[in-house]
Amino acid sequence: MNMNPVPFKKSDSLFVKVDGYKVILQDLEVIRQIIENMKEAISVLNRVAEVKEKSIVTFMENISHLNEKLESISSQMPDIGQSPAKTEIGFSPSKKVISNSVNDLRGELEMLRDELSKLR
Repeated sequence: MNMNPVPFKKSDSLFVKVDGYKVILQDLEVIRQIIENMKEAISVLNRVAEVKEKSIVTFMENISHLNEKLESISSQMPDIGQSPAKTEIGFSPSKKVISNSVNDLRGELEMLRDELSKLR
């Protein structure tokens, strides 16, 4: 068995190095693209969290508003033997407020959905 190393020509070594360099550059570009996509995804997820938080706040405000209206109406109603919870009310004074809040949230969610689809 021959223990002497096989001699390499300088041109062979240079070719391998240049070829390896190209592969490394391609790998670095792929890594940069992945990092950029991850940053964009995190940004969208942060915005989703903001919309979620805003939705919760809006729902709580609407519930509070509806409770205030219910208490106001209930205090004006004569006592006829029914509990206020079972009394039917024929109108919704805060329907427009709720509708506007829901429409605003729907618009924000659609914008986020569009941004998420662009990340694919």
